[in-house]
Amino acid sequence: MRELLEDALEKGKFHLMFQGLYDTQDELNQFFEVFVRLPVADGKLLTPDEFMPAVQRFKMNGRLDRWVLLNACKRLKSHLVQYPNARLLINLTADSLQDPSLPALTGKLISALGISSGKPLILQFAENDVITYLKIAKENTEQFSQNGCMISVSNFGSSMNSMDLLNHIPANLLKIDKSYVHDLTVEENFQAAQKIVTQLSEMGKDSIAAYIESPAAMSKAWTMGVRFLQGYYLQPPKDEMT
Repeated sequence: MRELLEDALEKGKFHLMFQGLYDTQDELNQFFEVFVRLPVADGKLLTPDEFMPAVQRFKMNGRLDRWVLLNACKRLKSHLVQYPNARLLINLTADSLQDPSLPALTGKLISALGISSGKPLILQFAENDVITYLKIAKENTEQFSQNGCMISVSNFGSSMNSMDLLNHIPANLLKIDKSYVHDLTVEENFQAAQKIVTQLSEMGKDSIAAYIESPAAMSKAWTMGVRFLQGYYLQPPKDEMT
């Protein structure tokens, strides 16, 4: 696995996929989350849960993050020609959250995209990582913001102090933890998710409800007032931004 990962990094063999996020306020909004896959010899694409344990074990997190950032931006630059308001949501690991050199790199990437207004890159970090490395997370996320990126937190609501976290970092988007939205037809889950969405809305923050896999989940998420909806019921990850 280590040789496979090294080869993929050196020769650019990782495969990027894009899943649309449906904007309940603007159905024409071009907004995609980036996912990475690892091709293997039999043509199969390994998902992150299959290869990320090895990435972590061999301390390749930061290298993979940079590969995804650079190559996702290349794809975005081409897409911006036709859709100048398109945006990407890119997941980064704890290594990148702590990397003092990454804000400068993202600033250069923003400049290379040639966007004079708007923020085409949203960097997403897991809530647990932000809490664990809060001091450096505060410093780096502020730098990311100053350099033209937006900040998103995934797994939001998974800790006891989720809302307090927003007093420390300039998060614009919050992806609600799966435990709240995996079955919104359960009234307890719906009420808990609704409370989070309402609190975020009152703070001027946008929320994401992912894992929308059925018409019932779609209907429930819509009534909560979530800004963005995402899931296989709406659209699976695809090879292109479409």
